[in-house]
Amino acid sequence: PTMLYGLHRIQEALEAGYALLVEGESDCHTAWYRSIPALGIPGAGVWKDEWDDELDKIKKILVIVEPGGAGDELWKRLKRRKRLSERLERIDP
Repeated sequence: PTMLYGLHRIQEALEAGYALLVEGESDCHTAWYRSIPALGIPGAGVWKDEWDDELDKIKKILVIVEPGGAGDELWKRLKRRKRLSERLERIDP
């Protein structure tokens, strides 16, 4: 099944009070190398509603919005999630 990448490291995000939400595995590895708590979405168009549960206790979610239509669509999809929207912060690289 498709899942968020890095769930085995979610405790780091809970302790830090934030998580960086990125697209793809390699972006997670880069963040982890820099000691930044991160979770990866396996593609901009793949968000699943049940993933809201995984992020429920994280106070702030920093979303890297990659250039192009897919990144913008991901941002719009996340902002429509009532349980997430107030905790989201957009980061445009």
